[in-house]
Amino acid sequence: MKKLLILVLACALGLTCWVAPAEGGNALGFQILNTLWDGQSNCFVSPVSLDIALAMAACGAEGGTREEILSALGVRDEGEIAALCPVLNASGLKTANAAFVNERFAMKDGYVSALREKFGAELFPLGDQARADAWVKEHTDGLIDSLPPAPENTPFMLTNAVCMDAEWYLKFENYMTNEQAFRTPDGDVTVQMMHRYEELYSYAENEAMQLLCLGYRDSDLYMLLALPKDGDVRRALAWFEENGIENIAFEEQSPESIINAILERNEKYGWSEYVSREELEKLYPSSLPYIVNLSLPKLDLSMQNSLTAPLKSCGMVSMFDPAKADFSGISDDRIYIEEVLQKLRVQVDEEGTRAAAVTAMMAAGAALPYAERVAVDFTCDRPFVVLIADEASGSVCFAGVVTNPNE
Repeated sequence: MKKLLILVLACALGLTCWVAPAEGGNALGFQILNTLWDGQSNCFVSPVSLDIALAMAACGAEGGTREEILSALGVRDEGEIAALCPVLNASGLKTANAAFVNERFAMKDGYVSALREKFGAELFPLGDQARADAWVKEHTDGLIDSLPPAPENTPFMLTNAVCMDAEWYLKFENYMTNEQAFRTPDGDVTVQMMHRYEELYSYAENEAMQLLCLGYRDSDLYMLLALPKDGDVRRALAWFEENGIENIAFEEQSPESIINAILERNEKYGWSEYVSREELEKLYPSSLPYIVNLSLPKLDLSMQNSLTAPLKSCGMVSMFDPAKADFSGISDDRIYIEEVLQKLRVQVDEEGTRAAAVTAMMAAGAALPYAERVAVDFTCDRPFVVLIADEASGSVCFAGVVTNPNE
């Protein structure tokens, strides 16, 4: 059984918090991913964890600071994000929230009540690193064993953990995994490539990329693979930022497309004499699901990103400004966010998907052999996009670009 875990820690130099999305918030995640990705390295973010943590901060924000956070999340009230938690739980995720509070910091009772009532957050003393690490282990099934230690002057840390046990609905067979070249910006590398060949209803193409959904057993979660055309990852990310995932239309393959692909293949290999267009028209009178020949590299990726600059570029400026940040709903003390860091680990193998993220805000075959349908090749042997999303809520839980599977 494989686990997708997303742990989000938010702590502020004067505050702790985090950000995540539903439909509107997904755009924020794609913006941040597009900003962070340097065109050379692997890059992953966790949009849904970001949303939940940001929403916890929004509970105590006022004025322009609150407006900036809610606008970036694409919601009118943080309660819309809080309502995602039970939906995600029903889809196969486990969510948990907590606040680790410095004993010298005066947090308002109303804010504490909001954290508990809206987000089910637990409260613990900040500075007890062993207790914080134990909380992390418990709510990430041990995949993440510690939280980043908070600076001595940190008023508090808001934390969010999301944990998912995800086994492929149809597993990759181990014996089909082999070594294969993967094209990186710096040249070819050898990777362990997994393979599946099957009829799928979840294939699509558009002007920017090929798209393929892979389901998980007993879960509303799914992985969406996006293989950019001509290697243009930026174009693919821009499409997601503009259109979202809810506007992807998966269609069946038309008879004309099926027949043309077969004839093209037969001409290439000198098999044209074996079957005619007329015979194929009788075999394929109507549309059918695509046959997909999928090649997907095994992944075990680790990375750390600073999200401060990307969040500012998305319009959240005042919460990083000591003179303008308004978190008066949390405390009468002036607090602001100094730094936002995110650390991630992503593993994909024949059994399923396992991933984790820690985020910190520091304060801050056919009857006729030659009339067989031609499979669509979906070979991830060049940089590609990976999304893990929840069908029920439309939330993107994990989003990334794989540039080199071996890094």
